[in-house]
Amino acid sequence: MPESWEQLRDENQQLKSENEDLARQLAQANDYIAHYEDSRR
Repeated sequence: MPESWEQLRDENQQLKSENEDLARQLAQANDYIAHYEDSRR
């Protein structure tokens, strides 16, 4: 058996939070790129 279920659940929650942060950053970057491309037209 690997680590305790509690530890795995905590790690999973932490990764979920990091994923949500990265998803927000990616969305911001995509918005920035879209505005940049629009301004070049």
